[in-house]
Amino acid sequence: SSNFSILRTNFFENESNTGGALTINNSTLDLTDIFFEKNRAVFDGGAIYNSANTSGTILNVVFRENSCGRDGGAIFNTNSRPTIVNSGFLNNTSGRHGAGIYNGANSNGEVSSSEFGSNIATGNGGAVYNTGSPFKIVSVTMNSNHANNGGSIFNNSSNAEMVSVLVANGTATSSGGGIYNTGSNPEMISVEITGNSAGAN
Repeated sequence: SSNFSILRTNFFENESNTGGALTINNSTLDLTDIFFEKNRAVFDGGAIYNSANTSGTILNVVFRENSCGRDGGAIFNTNSRPTIVNSGFLNNTSGRHGAGIYNGANSNGEVSSSEFGSNIATGNGGAVYNTGSPFKIVSVTMNSNHANNGGSIFNNSSNAEMVSVLVANGTATSSGGGIYNTGSNPEMISVEITGNSAGAN
């Protein structure tokens, strides 16, 4: 494993099979004051791909217009636990799930004091997709995200925790304009869900 940090850097129009800009494996990575824009992954993690017990802090980072062919338009996590603070996820897209963040098995990270706006997943979870992950979402605004199911959040066998979250104006082609839960019992405290819609209008 390794520890490293990146400060005040822009990642623009990079492309890879996984992790369009960065692929992090079994490491601690701290990112501060970064822009990830228009990066692309053929498969997973349009901007960042985290795996194998990766951790660290993502602080004051903007993810804009990143894309992937499968999961995690901006960030893909599997068996990883990043802490994301004061960051923005805007206009990211995924060919499958989690246009903002995709959390695979055992990814118990946290996002706080952040915004998800106008992210679009062709599959499920326009802003965040959790599967087998007790991910924590605190003091977050989600606005105008879109997916097939779960316009903002899709929880699959995930007991996520949500505190002081606004889920607004999300749309789903099928079900769950704001949040879609399957096999999940998320804990929700001071969560406002408003103006979301699903199905044909």
